[in-house]
Amino acid sequence: MSRSSRELTIRSYREGDEAVLAEIFSRYATSFFGPERVTADSWLGQFRTQSWTGPSLDADPECGRIAEREGKTLAYAITDYEPMWMSDGALIQELCAAETESADEAALALIEDAEQRARQRGKSFIAIQLAQEDGRAAAAAAASGYCVEARPDEVFMATVTDLPRFLSEIAGELGRRVGESEFRDWRGVVRISSEGNGRETQSCDLCLSGGRVEVRGAGRGRPDVDAAVGCEGLPLLLLGRQQAGDLYLQARLSVGAADVREALRLLEVLFTRVPLFLPRAQWW
Repeated sequence: MSRSSRELTIRSYREGDEAVLAEIFSRYATSFFGPERVTADSWLGQFRTQSWTGPSLDADPECGRIAEREGKTLAYAITDYEPMWMSDGALIQELCAAETESADEAALALIEDAEQRARQRGKSFIAIQLAQEDGRAAAAAAASGYCVEARPDEVFMATVTDLPRFLSEIAGELGRRVGESEFRDWRGVVRISSEGNGRETQSCDLCLSGGRVEVRGAGRGRPDVDAAVGCEGLPLLLLGRQQAGDLYLQARLSVGAADVREALRLLEVLFTRVPLFLPRAQWW
């Protein structure tokens, strides 16, 4: 064991660890838009050989470090000590913790451990490339003295080609969000429509009742909330990258309703902001 702190130990990856590490990653990833769930085989497959997206655990098991207490896995980190375009540095590209009371302690310990190993390998700096909206990683990095590099939001390119089908596929999740909010007893129709760039208008109705959401074709009657968003703003709204209020202030979303503020709050419940994270190992 290379490190021990109040019975917290950190060791290198061993064959067979991928089963529990894949489970921790997949649970961690559910909080973000972007990461693909992994199996033990697919998680390990990402790190079989050194590539521009990650290190090789076969060649260098120390690239994967696991924090444990009393034999229970608390967290793990993947650090690439030979990242492309960073010859003098090392890169922490995964830092995932199980939801335990020791999660913050384990995350901080893994960062310190990666720094120590980077120094031993002659690296002059270490960088952390994780989701900017990951509160635990951000707190651990801040506690270790890291600064946040200002950069524009992650590249996000998408278009919605079939609005009714898209909304039908997520209707269950929309209902869950409404059912757990102040609008659980709200009844009415929210019409979502989009047009722009020479495309035909897409439109459909979300019928809310008793915390449930049903998707129907746009009716002829006047809806309780009429939300129109351009085709470029539509995926940002539906996929949780920008909130309705922000799009409204940017004049990229128009809302017709008896109470526009309440309508915007309802739209932000339906299409809540979801943190985005694309793990380096899952890059193209």
